[in-house]
Amino acid sequence: MGSSSLKTSFLLVVLFIFVSVTFIVLDNQTALNPLKTGLRNLVNPLTNFANDSANEDSTTEGEWEAKYNDLQAQYDALESDYQRALQQVQQVQTLQAMLDLRQTNPDITLLPAKVISVDPAGASKIIVIDRGSADGVSVGMAVTDPNYYVGVVTKVEDHASQVLLAIDSSHTVGAELATDGTTAAETGVVYGMWQQGGRLEMRYVAASAKLEPEQKVVTTCSPDIRTANMPCGLIIGKIGAEPQVTDQGDVETIQVIPAADFDNLSIVAVITSTGQE
Repeated sequence: MGSSSLKTSFLLVVLFIFVSVTFIVLDNQTALNPLKTGLRNLVNPLTNFANDSANEDSTTEGEWEAKYNDLQAQYDALESDYQRALQQVQQVQTLQAMLDLRQTNPDITLLPAKVISVDPAGASKIIVIDRGSADGVSVGMAVTDPNYYVGVVTKVEDHASQVLLAIDSSHTVGAELATDGTTAAETGVVYGMWQQGGRLEMRYVAASAKLEPEQKVVTTCSPDIRTANMPCGLIIGKIGAEPQVTDQGDVETIQVIPAADFDNLSIVAVITSTGQE
């Protein structure tokens, strides 16, 4: 071994001894505590992860099932609370809509009602509400959701009533195309089309009528075609597809998109008085 190699080895030994002594002195004076704390913080997560993994490995199948059942119970409780809160929000919105309708039509009298069932056979589009003759409900009264026209009362018991929905094929109502009031409204009759695979259509509209895209269709005030006990201006829906000219040539049929959500009715309003009798 050459003299240069011996010198290098000697210097490395001296350097090692010096560094070791320095660390010992610093450690005795707590100068290395920050460094030791940092290293400990770096290593602790790894140690905890290893311990957790070991604990998980030791968890029995029964304990896992108990944990799952507990989480499932918590989820079910939260879901129940959410559905209850959602229902309350919907009820508040419905009552607010009733108030708005009453403010814009101060002459009408509204009776809130809950939908308690639908036609079980599904052959007809009807609903049953929890209001009846004891509440002042009678056959022929209009029902809204309450923003939009829903149908008409066709059967009444003491504390329940049957409502025929506007989309049922046996339902008709006098209607007109909403205007800005500067021109005469075009009238017609809205028919339910559910049993024929549709929703609503408005028939006997003059072929000369000027139609606007998505123009509103409302219950009519025209005495020649107005349905008995029906308030004027209830929104039925809006114009859908292009009108179809009938064989007569001077009238046409218009497809109408319903405004009410007939598949999700929960709270409705019976118009017990129109103020227009």
